[in-house]
Amino acid sequence: MAVWSSVQLSALSGFRLDAEYYTPQNLRAERAVKRFEGGSSPLSEIADIITDGDHLARDFQESGVLFLTSEHFGEFTINYDSGLYISPTYEQTLARARSEPGAIYLTKTGAHYGKAAVCPPNSPTFNISADVAKIRLKPGGDPYFVALYLNTRLGFSLVRRESTGGTRDRIVLENLRTLRIPNPPSGAQFKKLVERIWVRQSDAHSAIAAAEARLMEALGLDQLDLSPQKTYTRRFKDLQAEARFDAEYFNPKYQRVIKKLRSSGLTLADVAPISQRVFNPTMRERGSTFNYIEIGSLTGDGEADAESLDVADAPSRAKWIVQRSDVITSTVRPIRSLSALIRPEQNGFVCSSGFAVLTPKSGAGGIEPEVLLTYLRLPIICELLDLNCTASMYPAIPEDRLMRVPFVVPDLRTRRAVVEKVRQSIEARREAARLLEHAKKTVEDLIAGGQKRR
Repeated sequence: MAVWSSVQLSALSGFRLDAEYYTPQNLRAERAVKRFEGGSSPLSEIADIITDGDHLARDFQESGVLFLTSEHFGEFTINYDSGLYISPTYEQTLARARSEPGAIYLTKTGAHYGKAAVCPPNSPTFNISADVAKIRLKPGGDPYFVALYLNTRLGFSLVRRESTGGTRDRIVLENLRTLRIPNPPSGAQFKKLVERIWVRQSDAHSAIAAAEARLMEALGLDQLDLSPQKTYTRRFKDLQAEARFDAEYFNPKYQRVIKKLRSSGLTLADVAPISQRVFNPTMRERGSTFNYIEIGSLTGDGEADAESLDVADAPSRAKWIVQRSDVITSTVRPIRSLSALIRPEQNGFVCSSGFAVLTPKSGAGGIEPEVLLTYLRLPIICELLDLNCTASMYPAIPEDRLMRVPFVVPDLRTRRAVVEKVRQSIEARREAARLLEHAKKTVEDLIAGGQKRR
């Protein structure tokens, strides 16, 4: 397949002289849209709002208005578990970017920039950062068709084609406004296709939530007083015993949790030690590819998507080889609850150095990977992990501290229930992914089948 193009000077688009803009894939996508019998329109003509979110530094709070960044959006997915909140007063200054049911949210930067999601009708109120674009169509517009198109191979190519930047690609709003969108056929039912996807995504999220609630109950954490205290005292010998002198660590809320978990005498190292299978791209065949999982690849339901990369393009952070049933957890800002279970078909994939790869032990002294995943995703456990982070600008938990985090093996009945719920979630998410691919193909086939004859 050709990887080069010849373009006449008269066919150059504006001031774009970069070769990537005219790749064969981009030119094929451009021709397909131009030849579409139904015609097309610039995004600026069918939308009454094309904006982005907050460009300023933010003072996050423990509560307030939910704040989402590019890592919380994917193809028709919005992860509301960001743990980030801004004050209602400050949020009023960002009203243009406030969530609206039916609005399209497109990631402008990040690992998977160019992915689109529609805000569902039951969405909680949120606001967004500058690395996310908000698109509200004019009355009568079909956001479901537009978002599906943007996520197809055709739309995704043309969206990314408009990116700029040297060290970090980003989509500029001015370029996004000129993007041509095929006109949807009248009477089409793309909303129904998307609603089926949302149902299965909701099923996946509900199953994971049920697993977490069951585990919290089994560990007795649901009965603890988890309200923080503003003032408290500790004896100096307590500080010496823990080798910690930070006040937050000794908050009675966390000390109650730590005491409860330490009663088992086990730590993560006892049930799921770290595996370090180093990935060396220089040892791979030239021209071959590998599947890469990075922080932005994780979903909100404990799974990881992956991107196929050429070994020549392997980022420096592509470090660890994962195997089926491993559980990977982000060591960077663990408060975000970014952990995932490696599925059988992901055996041999490569993940970022920002993850710790945990391999659950089997047998009487081990733990099921689904239970480990659920444990690491519990909000209170994520808070404990965050307490063990070092640095401030780029907080991360060192691996030795991670391995010392206390662990309680729940009873067999609870473990079986948790495993069942996690597997239900995985199956629901697979079905949602299948429905999404079907919907995208429906749009692609519509455009391909509606080509004008030359």
